[in-house]
Amino acid sequence: GLRPMSLTEYVGQEKIKDNIKIYIDEHHNPGDFWLTGSQIFRLMQGVQESLAGRVALLHMSPMSQREISGLPAVPFTTDFEKLVEQSKSIQPVSTPEIYEKLWRGSMPGLVSGMFDDRNIYYSSYISTYIERDVRELSGNIDALKFNRFITAMAARTAQMLNFSAVAEDTEIDIQTAKAWTNILETLGIIFLLHPYSNNVLKRTIKTPKVYFYDTGIVCFLTKWSSPEITESGAMSGALLENYTVSEIMKSYQNTGLTPYLYY
Repeated sequence: GLRPMSLTEYVGQEKIKDNIKIYIDEHHNPGDFWLTGSQIFRLMQGVQESLAGRVALLHMSPMSQREISGLPAVPFTTDFEKLVEQSKSIQPVSTPEIYEKLWRGSMPGLVSGMFDDRNIYYSSYISTYIERDVRELSGNIDALKFNRFITAMAARTAQMLNFSAVAEDTEIDIQTAKAWTNILETLGIIFLLHPYSNNVLKRTIKTPKVYFYDTGIVCFLTKWSSPEITESGAMSGALLENYTVSEIMKSYQNTGLTPYLYY
């Protein structure tokens, strides 16, 4: 007799949460309940208070190329023989086709064809989803400055992250730039890759590189108007690197593994 519920309905009904807790404790059958939502903070506030120790958290990134191609999720490996074996099930693509894919992006709404206009999709995505959640986390923000901030981050994709330069471009202070970076990372828009060191502490304090999970939003923010111009433009190398590293990252997340990646 269970039925799907919206996030708002779920969080707002304490009685239902108590019933879920009782059901889980009695049956111990993982997978009976799936709680999904784009607003991870509001979702987790409700879940952690009442279902602590009873939930597993899965990060859902934009779609990987294996997902788009209908292939099973396989974590990336540096074992050359395994890579050769995996490549046998994959249809090779040309360089222009790769830039078509990374320019188009890997958001489900675009991949499925639900939304035809890529520009309207990304414009709406930034103004309605990202800005809304940033406001929820950090209070009132200057929308123009935030747009400049995320654009400045996109222009630096696959580069070492200089917070001073980003703050200067955006006309905000360094602490705000760091806070907004943390929010974008928590929202699953970007991820940071730290330099490798034998000393674990040094890995976290040295300058990281920044990457976006979806290259389509990078191309949109940095105003590359077509796959052909993207391929021949000044950011072609950085975008290809971002595309590659994000695919490796998603290959681990989609198999439930923690990616230990460094540059």
